[in-house]
Amino acid sequence: MIARVRVFVLAHPLAAPLMAGAVARGAAAIVAMGFHARDDYFHVLEPALAWLKDPAFDWDNSPLAGAGIRSHLVPRAVWLVLMAARTLGIASPENLIRATYLAAGAYSLLAVPAMFLAARRLLDAKGALIATWLAAVHFAMPYAGTRLLIEAMAMPPLLFGIYFATFTSARRLVLAGACMALACWFRYHVAVAALALAAVVGVSALRTGGLRSALARLAWLATGAGLALAVQGLFDLWTTGDFLGPLVRNIAYNLSPPAGLSRSGPLTYLGLWLLLTAPPATLVLLPAMSKAARALPLVTWPFVAFVVFHSLVPHKEERFMLPVLPLFLILLAAAPAALKDLRGRWARLAGWWRPTRGFLVVIHAAALLVAITSQSQASVRDAMIALRNDREAQAAISLGPEILAVFFGERDLATRRHHQPDASVLARQLAELADAGVPADRFLSFAADGGKAAILLAAFGVRCDPPHEYSGWWLDRLTYTLNPDHNRRRSPVLIWRCEPPALAAL
Repeated sequence: MIARVRVFVLAHPLAAPLMAGAVARGAAAIVAMGFHARDDYFHVLEPALAWLKDPAFDWDNSPLAGAGIRSHLVPRAVWLVLMAARTLGIASPENLIRATYLAAGAYSLLAVPAMFLAARRLLDAKGALIATWLAAVHFAMPYAGTRLLIEAMAMPPLLFGIYFATFTSARRLVLAGACMALACWFRYHVAVAALALAAVVGVSALRTGGLRSALARLAWLATGAGLALAVQGLFDLWTTGDFLGPLVRNIAYNLSPPAGLSRSGPLTYLGLWLLLTAPPATLVLLPAMSKAARALPLVTWPFVAFVVFHSLVPHKEERFMLPVLPLFLILLAAAPAALKDLRGRWARLAGWWRPTRGFLVVIHAAALLVAITSQSQASVRDAMIALRNDREAQAAISLGPEILAVFFGERDLATRRHHQPDASVLARQLAELADAGVPADRFLSFAADGGKAAILLAAFGVRCDPPHEYSGWWLDRLTYTLNPDHNRRRSPVLIWRCEPPALAAL
């Protein structure tokens, strides 16, 4: 049986990983229900849901997060998926989300043939096979590929851009520029990697063909990028009324970011990439990957430029690194061959490859199982579903957790939210809901803020039963325990069932 599988895999270097990648993504889309970050909900799914209710909804001038600074490309695509799902009779919130995840996963499968093509140009046959399988089933690929993350959606066009940049013909360089611009359309910050790629192409041409050759190749890259940018601008003009308006406003936003964003040190991303080498396998992989990196400038310099640029920005999230994850996987796939070429004291590392390989397979298999069964932010989701099923609830006020209204389905529940317990804000929200005829009788907080929330509610004369705790997924709890400042959204959530306060108390 094992021999037959091996023969099939070797005989079908693209079809076999595509099939495995499809199975992994399908499982992740159906089982792993959680949102990864707030952006995949508030910047993508929420506007799509708003268009589902009202196709004339004006996102750019709405109070929704991301309004005006994000392209309509991904939210509009998700809107089309939701409309198709509704047409097929899919109505439950959970299944609508699964439909969008399945669509995102199908799109993310493009990374597999893109990796196959690029790796065959850059690596030997064995390295190309490893790289293709990593694109298919590396634990981060099925997980990220099935979330509504613009960072993950930039991966396929970026890989195709790398592939076309390995050629010198004008047509393929135009395609390389267009693909890199498309990657930037999904995630504007990919422009840093695109510029680094252009620099590598230019320097390589300068060394081999002189200045005229370098200028010609850069011109072809710029032509492709310019054409794709023009298409983006026309799309923005059609959807927002401004040619490249979201891009311009996004740049302005990032030049003066909100003060409340979390901040991390400049070495945070270095630690993330080292972690992905699965210590202690790092001791074997890192020297080999470093050697491979010197021979792969088309991969190395876009990767390094992207990581260094983001390391200089104080606000950091691990998902920001997703666009260049495939470049890291290429370097990882090149490591076994590079190990054989190490010299001096490093040569002995080649003898450690076999046990290291076994360790990596076991670790990645376990990580893949966790990824495709992930229940990220389950505490918030479970709290939202509890509110949906609570037919006695009139209105809910959140003193911290995000309100994910998608899980309310057809339930029309009045809500208010502030990011933390605050007496003045709570007084205003209580009064607003009371004036609207739907006095608040359900209150939410993070478990860590439970004491503050209880004191506030008592001070406003709100009489409540003991809160019910939604503890969420075990890995969320562990992540929150290790780093509570950056992972509040993964904290356990409390819901109080209360009697509405007397109007006189407000």
